Amino acid sequence: MRQGNSPQPTEKGAGMENPNMCASVLERFPEWSERTEQLLQRDADFEEMCADYEELVDWLAAHSHDGCAPEPECAANRQLLAELEIEILQNLQAVDHQRGHQA
Repeated sequence: MRQGNSPQPTEKGAGMENPNMCASVLERFPEWSERTEQLLQRDADFEEMCADYEELVDWLAAHSHDGCAPEPECAANRQLLAELEIEILQNLQAVDHQRGHQA
């Protein structure tokens, strides 16, 4: 994922010291806020995805409009962001599906 000044993926199990670290995920998927919080507390892989998503959102906000980064780099990071959105949503839906089978 590292290209030029692109965000670098987080280290696995880094912990969510900052509760606002996944604010962009909560904004993107407000209907899943409760499940997002639950997964953040118990799933290090999900936590890592959310941290990566947050880094990409921040990077794109800082670089997309001011021309600091080459367009191919911005496009690649927008693609990564879209892929992470899909993966995050799949994780949230899997939790919902698992709960349906437990009831």
